[in-house]
Amino acid sequence: MKYTKVKLMNSRWLSALLMLVTAFGSMSCQDDDIASDDVTPDEQEVESAILQIVTVTTPGGTNVQYASITPEILDDFDISQAVELGTGVAVNAFEDDMYVTNPSASTITKYSVDRSTLELQVEDILSFASTGITSTRTLVFASSTRAFLSDLLEGSILEFNPESMEITTTYNVPVPVTDIPANLNVFIFQGFLLNGGNVVWPIDYNAGGTCCDDPVPLEVMPSVAVFDPTTNQLTYKSDPRLPLGNRSFQGGDGTVYLGAAPWLGFFQNYFGSLPGAYYNLVRLDANGDFESSGFSAEGLLDIDYGGNIQSAQGDEVLIRYQDIDAWPESYDDRWNWWGDPAFNFDVVVNLADNTFRTFDQFDEYSLGVVNVGNIDGQNYFAAYTAVSVGFEDGDQQQTVELIRQESFDNFTPVQTLPFDAGINLITRLW
Repeated sequence: MKYTKVKLMNSRWLSALLMLVTAFGSMSCQDDDIASDDVTPDEQEVESAILQIVTVTTPGGTNVQYASITPEILDDFDISQAVELGTGVAVNAFEDDMYVTNPSASTITKYSVDRSTLELQVEDILSFASTGITSTRTLVFASSTRAFLSDLLEGSILEFNPESMEITTTYNVPVPVTDIPANLNVFIFQGFLLNGGNVVWPIDYNAGGTCCDDPVPLEVMPSVAVFDPTTNQLTYKSDPRLPLGNRSFQGGDGTVYLGAAPWLGFFQNYFGSLPGAYYNLVRLDANGDFESSGFSAEGLLDIDYGGNIQSAQGDEVLIRYQDIDAWPESYDDRWNWWGDPAFNFDVVVNLADNTFRTFDQFDEYSLGVVNVGNIDGQNYFAAYTAVSVGFEDGDQQQTVELIRQESFDNFTPVQTLPFDAGINLITRLW
């Protein structure tokens, strides 16, 4: 009996053990299946990441920037899910990362993005305080190991490695203008990487304490600075078709377009200081030289102000300008026409044959439209509309829409934003 009992217990134990082994084997097979996917469902990588930068104005009037990363463009921007970046910073995206340049701290912060949760994480911080560079909106990435921050008015270009976030070197370069007159302001705009590998920084000029207070010198001054990373040499280039600098735009194919400074009409009307045509559009070739073809508004369009480039596709460029019925007689009243949609016009000009065609897709946006990015070859715009007018008392509010360009004749609204917000940038990280 004892033997039989022991034998029975062993039999039951073996049966239980067999069931446990079988169950464990089944679980192991399931684990193998999960392991073959390399991640659990909660850790699966997101296929797409869209970075969007917006500015929200606080009740006290401070403009605060926020960064949001989503798998796709959402119908409504959710500020509660965005990361506050602070005030006065410049934001760039390169490859899968975001870089925030802080002028007050003299730092560049590199943010990586978790490919599963899309959370922003501080990867590294580079301080350039020791270089003396103060210009912080000129950052250009040439490769994964070379990026450039220029302060051309101080004769400096900082090179650093975006991977290691270490300063490589600082180049001493010539300044764009020597012996700058006391009333002349010189600005270096956001740079671009050209298709030929060179870096270009557009240069702009105006005079007085604020825009358009005085005429500027008539001599032709540099319109762009071109830096060659293969030789580390900087060259300034000018074109008489762009007096007093320019407004710049880079198309989705990498081509850079330059339009004349918007306030030239002020100088022509009140000072008569610009002989001949003063509004032109030109294009840079892949190395940063001015192409001979271009567009001149003389005899075609009455551009009194503006001409800012909104979009570009090949030879065609979309611009918005103001045709003012009659300039105010007093120079002190020169801005009285501002904000009246009756003076706003949009046209598509052709750089190849110097022609234009009318454009009315933006007519409903009374406060203007600004290009804020290109995703998969399609331009995106921030479109602003006044909902209460009060330019004199500052009581104006606006609605903001993100619209996508399907073609020059077809634009689709894709997102709305709350009041007192602006869209600065939208781009795809991956």
